[in-house]
Amino acid sequence: MRIFGKSDRCPTSTVLAEALESSACTLQLACEPTNDDWRHIEVLVREQETPIYLDRFHRTDEGIRGELQAWAAWLETCDYSPNHQSLMTHMIQTQQVFTVRKPVDCANEVLIDNVSVAICQFLAQAADGIYQIDGKGFFAPDGTMLLQEF
Repeated sequence: MRIFGKSDRCPTSTVLAEALESSACTLQLACEPTNDDWRHIEVLVREQETPIYLDRFHRTDEGIRGELQAWAAWLETCDYSPNHQSLMTHMIQTQQVFTVRKPVDCANEVLIDNVSVAICQFLAQAADGIYQIDGKGFFAPDGTMLLQEF
């Protein structure tokens, strides 16, 4: 899962934890380097042994601009969707990218999926962004599908 934010604003880890508490989870956040400009967070969800890994990258970080250009080029080929042009433009304007990596093997996959989507929606809203789920597509912060992946 990826979140592409046009804004460089980023919620603190404390704000993120408060937002996710409403997802019916008890969370522990391990945050690097600081609360305000974090790059990596481990989200420990109640009764799950393996965390959800959340990483944050700036547009200027090595390799990110190339990744964004590759996404824009791929979206250009998705002319079956009326949103492909606006999504392509969004990629070009992206200032930060977040990745959400779910544990491969967990006791409650539905809970982990729900928390992961809640993270995507919260960060997309906070960073004026959109999010993408492999095999599903691109979504607006409210969960509206913008482009389905085939």
